[in-house]
Amino acid sequence: MPSRVRLTAVILLVFAASTVTAVDASARTASTTLPGFTQVGAVFRQNGFETYRATYVRCYAPAEWRRVAPSPLTVGFYRGGSWIHVREATCLNAVKVLKGQVNYTNAVAISTLLHETIHRQGVRSEGITECLASWMTGHVVLAWTASVTKAIRALGYSRRFAGRLERQYRTTDDECVRIASTYGIGNFEEEEPEPPTYTPPSPPPPPAEYLVGHNVGTFPTVSGTAPYGHRTVRIWYSTVGPYDLRILMSGSGGRTDDTYRVQGVGQFDLPLQAGYPAIRSGGAVVVGAIPDAYWSFNNPGQSKIELRVITR
Repeated sequence: MPSRVRLTAVILLVFAASTVTAVDASARTASTTLPGFTQVGAVFRQNGFETYRATYVRCYAPAEWRRVAPSPLTVGFYRGGSWIHVREATCLNAVKVLKGQVNYTNAVAISTLLHETIHRQGVRSEGITECLASWMTGHVVLAWTASVTKAIRALGYSRRFAGRLERQYRTTDDECVRIASTYGIGNFEEEEPEPPTYTPPSPPPPPAEYLVGHNVGTFPTVSGTAPYGHRTVRIWYSTVGPYDLRILMSGSGGRTDDTYRVQGVGQFDLPLQAGYPAIRSGGAVVVGAIPDAYWSFNNPGQSKIELRVITR
C-alpha cells in the first residue's frame, strides 16, 4: 500500500471509532455529529482541494429531520458556515463503508456527505458538485479500505445514483471525467493481479523402459498410465492372425485413437511428437486387440499383448 494511502487509512480509522460512538448517541438526542469527519480533509487535499475548509456533520433523527429539512425528499443540505446536515440513516450507512461494506446504499450515503462537503468548499453548481462527490467517494473508500476494486465500485454506485437525480445534478460520464481532471482529482490505477503460482514440473525419470501391463486372451486389452517423460509407446503382440489393434492414448491436452493391422509375433514403436501433451504430464494408454469378423471364426487360439513405454 502506498505510504500516503496507508497514512490516510490510519487517520480515518480514528474517524471510524468516533463516528460510531457519535451516531449511537442519537438514541438520547434529536441530532448528533460525526466528530471525526474532518479527517476526510486529508483525502481532499490529496485530490486538488489544497485549501480544504474543515467541514462538520450533523445527523438528525427522523422526527427532527422532518422539522429541519427543506423538503421531505431532501437527504442532505448545506446552508453556509462549517456544518452540513444529513439524516441519521445517511450517517449510519456512511460509517459502514469504514468496515468495507461497499454496496449501493452505503456508497450513496458517503457520496451524500461528500456532496454537501464540496458545497462547503465553495462549489455551487449541482452538476459539478455531484460529479466531484462521486469521484471523491471512490477516493475516500480507497483511503478507508486500501482497495482499488472497492473504490471503483463505490464510484460506479455513486454515478448510477447521480443518473437518477434531476437534470441539474446530472453530467455524462465523459463530462464528469473532464470535470474531475480539471479539479485535480486523481484517477484510479487498476490493481495488478497477483502473478500465477508456478510449480516446476517433477524431473523426468532416467531413461528406462517400463512395463505398463500385459494380457492374454481371445480379445486382450491392456491399459495403464505412462510415467512422466515418456517418448515412445512400444506394443508387443503374439496372435494367430490378422488383428486390428486399436490404440487409444490420452494426455492432459489431447487424445488419439488409431488402428493398426498385426499378425503373428512382433512389436512396433509409436514415437510421440515433442508437443504431445502426454510427454509433459503423463497419460493413459489403452490397447485393445480387436479381430475383424472374418478371422474371428478362424482364431481359436489365444493372443498376447504387452504394453511398454520407453523414456529414452
